[in-house]
Amino acid sequence: MPKKSKLSTPAWILEGFNSEAEYNKKKGIKNKPKAKAGEEFYVKVCPQCRSKDVNVVIGEVGAWECKKCNWKGRSIEEEAVLEEEYFKIIERMEGK
Repeated sequence: MPKKSKLSTPAWILEGFNSEAEYNKKKGIKNKPKAKAGEEFYVKVCPQCRSKDVNVVIGEVGAWECKKCNWKGRSIEEEAVLEEEYFKIIERMEGK
């Protein structure tokens, strides 16, 4: 059985800071700004026609199918969309 790695205490705790943000500010470490909740969603897209109208194939593990071009396979792709477009996609799918 492989040996598990041990968890280590973060440096900001060891050095007595109250938060990671406070530690980063003091040390001059800049973090990438994180997307706010609700701004970006990931949707599955067909790798052949780029349609977002794809579904899981029931009874086949990991298989997907495109309703537009009839592509079927396991190598599905994801695309980031903004919240507004995501809700439009959901409304179109519910309207079917």
